[in-house]
Amino acid sequence: MNPPSQTELQRTPLAIVVDDQEWTARSLESILSPAGFAVLKAYTGRQALELVQRVKPDVLFVDVDLPDVDGRELCRNLISQGSIRASTPILALCTTRPPREQRLEILRSGAWDIVSLPLDPEELVLRLNALVRAKQEVDDAVDRSLLDLETGFYNVKGLMRRLSELTAEARRYTRPLACVVVGPRDDARTQSILREILAMDPATGPAREPDDARANLSIAESLSRVTRTSDAKGLLGEQHFVILAPDTDLNGAFRMAERVLERYGAEGEEQTPVCVGLYALENGQEDPLRPGDLLTRATTAFRRAQHRGGEGNRIELFRED
Repeated sequence: MNPPSQTELQRTPLAIVVDDQEWTARSLESILSPAGFAVLKAYTGRQALELVQRVKPDVLFVDVDLPDVDGRELCRNLISQGSIRASTPILALCTTRPPREQRLEILRSGAWDIVSLPLDPEELVLRLNALVRAKQEVDDAVDRSLLDLETGFYNVKGLMRRLSELTAEARRYTRPLACVVVGPRDDARTQSILREILAMDPATGPAREPDDARANLSIAESLSRVTRTSDAKGLLGEQHFVILAPDTDLNGAFRMAERVLERYGAEGEEQTPVCVGLYALENGQEDPLRPGDLLTRATTAFRRAQHRGGEGNRIELFRED
């Protein structure tokens, strides 16, 4: 059996086999490895959930009869928790071909297909190559995108591009431009955010750890309610957001920050306290700052707000040291 060529698959595909039966896992590995796949194994549902947090598989094989969780439930958890991308195929492993009703239940759980033993190696590899090739093409298109899929806001790459555009417009038409950074008050990762932005590869943006997609979506919805459609909204990292507000001076940015905090307060007492950092370009033609400087200064103000004493939400304006 010939391994897939580089034109067929853009990079070495990674398969995760979730099965407590060692002989099944070894059988699959003996088929996939010669075909050019890297293979990782998990023997329980818990191991599988932990593994997908560390790596990005191109395909998963999930046994329907795992020792700690039903394979169908594992499929549902993988999808609902956002542990894998929607483009990642999940193949359910069955020792025999299940009856129709069980097959439908497996497919309803999120599995793309059902693989029954014994395996036909050549057929399996041909089917996988087609699935993985489509998956990699989708992932590459997403990675080149300027938007974050969960929130619909700009990702870092899109945010920096939009920031450059808005700064150029502010200079051309002598208009103000405000930058507002919003994020949780207590967060150890905040200190590394600015460093990641400044050191990012312009083509891909900074590496991001897995986000809490549901929390990000909730915050994004709140911000959308208190901002204008003309404001550019972006996601910097886990629960860290940026608002670029054209034609908005420092006073306008401060009022926006107050609306943000008011909205957070309306979400309930259990809402995580947040901080807001502000900076505004008052006159684009007179201010020599580069586009990235606006974000740098707003992020610096945000970090200072975090470091202030007391409890609750905080707003901080950028000030020169």
